[in-house]
Amino acid sequence: MTRLHVLGDRLRPPSLATPSSSRCARRDEDTSRDMADYLLARSEGAIGELAHLLTDATVAAIESGEEAITQRTLLMAPYTGPTERRRLFERELA
Repeated sequence: MTRLHVLGDRLRPPSLATPSSSRCARRDEDTSRDMADYLLARSEGAIGELAHLLTDATVAAIESGEEAITQRTLLMAPYTGPTERRRLFERELA
């Protein structure tokens, strides 16, 4: 299986990677970790919640014309996490 390196918004095979692209790949890896931490926190670790968040972010990305899930489109997504939904529900009961 060929590994691909993430360079900016593109995937390239290792044979096309250069020393400067390796720096980009490390920076992208850090960004990917940050994104993973953000997704985990916002979905509270539940797979179903993550699926809802990504679905909402996908719709936001398409509607905005960005056509990529980014931090911006994640913030645009109308997703409400389980803790916030519980708070809203409890307020309605009060």
